[in-house]
Amino acid sequence: MTWTVVRNPARAPRPPGAEVRRASDYGAADEMRAALHGADTLFLMPAAEASNRVRRHTTAIDAAVAAGVRRIVYLSFFGASADNTSTLGRDQRHSEQHIRATQLRWTFLRMNLYMDFHPVDGAGRRVHQRARPQRGGSPRSCATTSPPRRPRS
Repeated sequence: MTWTVVRNPARAPRPPGAEVRRASDYGAADEMRAALHGADTLFLMPAAEASNRVRRHTTAIDAAVAAGVRRIVYLSFFGASADNTSTLGRDQRHSEQHIRATQLRWTFLRMNLYMDFHPVDGAGRRVHQRARPQRGGSPRSCATTSPPRRPRS
């Protein structure tokens, strides 16, 4: 069974066979726990930049543990570390550390650059102008990634 946990079910994608569940925010512990109940794997995308982002991630991770999730796949950031010059890199490090401390299985996908931070390509063209519709009319997007780190057994 697959489901999508979203803030607004009316705007949620509806892949065939998927169920939509609602949680108002990563920081809403009870809602997250209920939405994740029965899940084996959680794919966790980072929350928007805010002063409470790490706390929101921590709450979502703790809710996953309480709901019985066995694996977390986390979309992190290349170079996530305490001495990273960006808030994003430092916040991702804290979230990764919290995931490691859970003793769950994990995978960190380390993006080199979030495409929304890069408004133009190397030729000076706006990135959104390069998107081409896929079959079914959905825009295709690109992202720069590094290989995921394999979790320790």
